[in-house]
Amino acid sequence: MEQNLVDVDLPQADQDSIVTSIDDISSKLPFLISITDDEKKQLPKPGEVFSPFIDEAAKLVYAHPEIMSGTFDIAGYKRDLNLRDSLRLISGKLDILKKGIEDTLTAVDSDLYVSSLDVYFESKPKVTKVAGLSVFVDKMRPYFKRNRVVASAPAQTPAK
Repeated sequence: MEQNLVDVDLPQADQDSIVTSIDDISSKLPFLISITDDEKKQLPKPGEVFSPFIDEAAKLVYAHPEIMSGTFDIAGYKRDLNLRDSLRLISGKLDILKKGIEDTLTAVDSDLYVSSLDVYFESKPKVTKVAGLSVFVDKMRPYFKRNRVVASAPAQTPAK
């Protein structure tokens, strides 16, 4: 079966440049944290429902900072708002890039699988004719072992 969804060379220089760029991006975000799933469960999360609530609270703080108590960190709140907006923009761009990479990787893996099936099935009949070929074919053969299951007769439904 022939399949070729992706047929591209990624030059080593481009790969190196991309990895360097990713490292550069990471270096500009030294404040990123990692939290466990359990820690995430403990955090209050606004979700989409309360996101407009946060937006309204932000408008209020910007319009009337004088109403906030002296213990409320207005500057910290504004920094958090700005960081949220920046991270949302970056995250959205990265999500699009990540999806493209994942979809392309899926297609390349599929191409490789289909081609590898061709390699295996073309190699099998040549095992006795090419020295050393059996070593490779023997390592691939277990992927095609089937468990033979004897199908039982379908249950009879009583006539009405």
